[in-house]
Amino acid sequence: MPWLILIGILLAVVSRRIRFEVAAFSGLMILGLSGVADSTDLFSGFASPALFTIAVVLMMSKGITDSGLFNGMGEIIQRKVKNPRMQLLIVFLNTAVLSAFMNNVGAAGILIPTSKRMAKRVGAKQSDFGLALVYAALLGGSATLIGTGSNLIVSSFRGEAAGLPFRIFDFLPHGLAIISVGIVFLFVCEQCGWILHDPMNQAHDSIKESSLEILPPRNAKKVFEILLPLLPAIMLAATGMLPPVLAFGFVILIWGGLGILSAKDALESVNLPVLVVVGSMLSLSKVMQQNGAFVPLTRVIAPLINYVPEVVFLLILVLITCILANIMDNVVAAVIMTPMAVQLSYGNTLGIPLDALLMAVAAGASLSILLPTNKVTLVVQAEMGFSSEEFMHKGIAIAGFSVLIATLVIWLVWC
Repeated sequence: MPWLILIGILLAVVSRRIRFEVAAFSGLMILGLSGVADSTDLFSGFASPALFTIAVVLMMSKGITDSGLFNGMGEIIQRKVKNPRMQLLIVFLNTAVLSAFMNNVGAAGILIPTSKRMAKRVGAKQSDFGLALVYAALLGGSATLIGTGSNLIVSSFRGEAAGLPFRIFDFLPHGLAIISVGIVFLFVCEQCGWILHDPMNQAHDSIKESSLEILPPRNAKKVFEILLPLLPAIMLAATGMLPPVLAFGFVILIWGGLGILSAKDALESVNLPVLVVVGSMLSLSKVMQQNGAFVPLTRVIAPLINYVPEVVFLLILVLITCILANIMDNVVAAVIMTPMAVQLSYGNTLGIPLDALLMAVAAGASLSILLPTNKVTLVVQAEMGFSSEEFMHKGIAIAGFSVLIATLVIWLVWC
């Protein structure tokens, strides 16, 4: 029964005829009415720390975006760096770093206006900057625990299975590998034809100082108020001294007290449909685990390890998760694949550590760059005008090599 519900939800989502949150919550209702699960288990996903961490990260992203902390970034970059391609690389790196610590839509949103102005000044197409922006936002989240919801899901399952969740920078090795692949394809390997179209090559070699605006002095007091609680929270979460939901929850409270983030803005920033989807899918996954629904499937998959090396098995896991993340959603892909990874680790019959299996799922879920269906992709595409074909052309190449490199890194670090 749970598998039928899950398949029904996925078919409804793929068909685009029913909203994701409606399909997911309806599936829970059907499970409850059928007697497969009682009400306690049926809504257990809505009590998950991962769900609250996602909500807190969304609030924190709103505070950073509205604070004006990064206002004038484009002008600063163009004053220091005159080469347009290097400017684009710096935009990519800045977006990736921002995306590692906040919602990727917020990270891209901060730099969309800046990128538009920079493209205009150097005579390049906005789509060049748009593509760099969206790939950086999607790939950058793979590097930290709070960078993407799928990493939070993987960490929550690890906490249940092993007693401790992952720390904030445990995802950094394969995350850096994935970001590096993006840099190589977008900025280094020009002869491959994957990089940028001709207008960028015809952009001005430099820009005149007179074309840049005179920047107002940055409000040092406001910057101090933003960073004062944020940096210690990152350190506390990184060292495992506090769970991310507590560390960053205190940041929200302090910002509220200082007037940086109002209660109204904080509540409006919480994306209710996303929370309903995540809570419903976590609940469904919990019911499937308790009912042993994953056991038959893992019994089919587990014998593969006898015929393929460990690294190849991890590669298969990354690839399957990557495909699911692009067809559906990266968080949902993690919710489906993570309990299967946990089930595969039981009894240690595979000889592959649990952490390696979980990191494989996390890496695959971070690569939702094959199809232009991710929310941040749609937002940036609407603002900066790159084509879906161009996004897919580059995305397939980046994702393909990222799957290979990330798998190798995970195998070396965690096995």
